[in-house]
Amino acid sequence: QDVADLASAIYAEARNQNSLGKAAVGHTIATRAALGGVTIGDVVYGSVSKKYGQYSFSNPNDKNRKAVAKAPRTDPKNWASAVSVAKGILSGEIENPVPGATNYKVSGTKAGWAKKANNLGKVGSHTFYSLPGAEVRGVVRNAAYSPYRREALVGADAVNGVTPASLGNAPG
Repeated sequence: QDVADLASAIYAEARNQNSLGKAAVGHTIATRAALGGVTIGDVVYGSVSKKYGQYSFSNPNDKNRKAVAKAPRTDPKNWASAVSVAKGILSGEIENPVPGATNYKVSGTKAGWAKKANNLGKVGSHTFYSLPGAEVRGVVRNAAYSPYRREALVGADAVNGVTPASLGNAPG
C-alpha cells in the first residue's frame, strides 16, 4: 500500500511537475515517514484535525480529493508517472534531489512553519525546507495515531504493472 499512498500524494501534489519535481515531493514524504517511524500512508493521510490534514488533498472537502481517487481510471498517463516515481523512490532507484527536506510548499505561497525552517532550494514549482527531526517526528506521529487519520483514496491494486522511472538527467 505504500506505493499507492506515495503515488497518490505525488499525483496530488506534483502531477504537473517533471520527474525530478515529483521525486523531490515523494522523497520529502518518505523522509517524514522515516523520521516518524511510520508508514507512508500514516504521513499522507495522518491528521490531528477533523478538517485539515498534513496534505490538503486528503481533506474531506478538498476539490483535489476526487481527482486523486479517480486518477488510475481518468488520468492514466499522469497516474502511471506518479506510480513509477513512487516505486523508484521506495526501491532506492531514484535518488533524493533534496536530501534532508522534511517540508515543501508551492513557491510564492506563505506558510508559518517556513519562517523557522532551513530553505534547501527550489525544484520545479516547490520550495523545499528542513525542520529539526524531533519536531517533524512529533508532528508525524501525532497525525499518524490521531483518530482523524483518513482512509487511503487509492488501493494497492492500482499500481500493478507500472515500472520505476529513471530520472537520468531530467531538467529541474
